[in-house]
Amino acid sequence: MKSLFSLEDLSSDENGAVVALGNFDGVHKGHQALIAEAKAKADELSAPLLVMTFEPHPRQFFSAQSPAFRLATLAQKEQSLVGCSVDVMLAVPFDREFAAMQAEDFINDLLIGQLGAKHIFAGWDFRFGSGRAGSMAMIEDLAGKAGVGVTTVQPVKDSHGEPFSSSRVRACLAAGELHAAAELLGRDWEIAGKVMPGDQIGRTIGFPTANLALGDYQRAKYGIYAVESEICGREGTWFGGAAYLGYRPTVNGAREVFEVHFFDFDEDIYGEEIKVRLIDYIRDDAKLDSLDALKKQIEEDCIAARAVLSQRQSN
Repeated sequence: MKSLFSLEDLSSDENGAVVALGNFDGVHKGHQALIAEAKAKADELSAPLLVMTFEPHPRQFFSAQSPAFRLATLAQKEQSLVGCSVDVMLAVPFDREFAAMQAEDFINDLLIGQLGAKHIFAGWDFRFGSGRAGSMAMIEDLAGKAGVGVTTVQPVKDSHGEPFSSSRVRACLAAGELHAAAELLGRDWEIAGKVMPGDQIGRTIGFPTANLALGDYQRAKYGIYAVESEICGREGTWFGGAAYLGYRPTVNGAREVFEVHFFDFDEDIYGEEIKVRLIDYIRDDAKLDSLDALKKQIEEDCIAARAVLSQRQSN
């Protein structure tokens, strides 16, 4: 897949593509269905499939102080799109100039003029342009007049009749319902980042941890998780472990932390990039009476996490 990060990066190679539009945060099953439909049309027209997304997410641009909500980094989104057989990912920088673009210009100048789109796909609720004035009805009207095909994709629903959506995934994570989130995504939810130095409290009680900054990621429910982790450069090898997300009330923590304890592992991985899959929620966060009580509780948490991961491997 070819990845472009600016409209200036476009070349004649991208002209005449089938274009799928959206934020695609998390690339959940609904997104996957839309992209698969666009891919089928691209194959029918012997055209490349170009997915146009926006970075940062428009919600981040307009509400910079709002709570973190992203399900994936741009790099994770890129990886997911590769798995969807996308030919080109165009991550348009969502800045003040782009936000001010008139909806008609987005269609006529960018989609039809610059991209020469052969066919356009987007979800029924896709909005764009200054003041979010643009709608799929507008795309159908203006693109149709230019002879460009348009497909408005209706909500894709699960077996219970509920639509797949990024907001549902976020709600599941906030409630600690990891299996439900994985069912919506089609995979376990992952956090990726660089291992940072921590306070090393875990090391003093026999449970060293790798600490990751959560940045813009949606916060899952505070507590203990069974996890699997992969270290960059060792792709395909996943290490079982237990992770903690919260403020460490037992030691009067003043900042939020995400700490991962690897099972049967004793290496220095500071500065390494890792991925952490959240597999199951073990228990709620709690303030304990002492470090000895904390150590005992962590031992029990690790036993519970090992049992979860062992059961997962046997299924």
